[in-house]
Amino acid sequence: MNTSTDAITRSSSVQTTKVATKKKDPTEMSMQTFLQLMVAQMQNQDPMNPTSQDTYMVQMAQMASLQAMTKMSEVTMMTYGASLAGKEVTVGEVDPKGEMKEIVGTVTGVTFYEGQTILYVDGKPYSMDQLLAVGKLPPPPTKPEEKPNPNPDGTQKPDAVEPEKTTEV
Repeated sequence: MNTSTDAITRSSSVQTTKVATKKKDPTEMSMQTFLQLMVAQMQNQDPMNPTSQDTYMVQMAQMASLQAMTKMSEVTMMTYGASLAGKEVTVGEVDPKGEMKEIVGTVTGVTFYEGQTILYVDGKPYSMDQLLAVGKLPPPPTKPEEKPNPNPDGTQKPDAVEPEKTTEV
């Protein structure tokens, strides 16, 4: 074989390398996956009725736009998390009994891990999803006591009005 054929053979062979990556949502599509699907779509299209190049360009533009919005959202969440550093926050944590426990503390650090902003409240990590409030939550309002309804049909009777007292002159 000549060298140009060898180069083509080497460049066309697919190499697979395992790289330790973060755990991703199986429904999430990367640009690499999108491009693989687009190539498969091109290879398997009907030669008598090929797909317009405009369609492919629109799909690529939509994917690029989606990626840009996702990145902007991540940056916004990280910026918001960083703005909480040094502030008192309330985070929620579910205990083993399934009850919500409110934890009030100071944000001592912020990191971005596996697509999520992590707040360190008094040194303990919490997801941004667990943030309940900036500051301390006020106590829950108490319900005013309801008066029992004496009517069996459910309608409320107006309070009895006492007749006016008159004095004779």
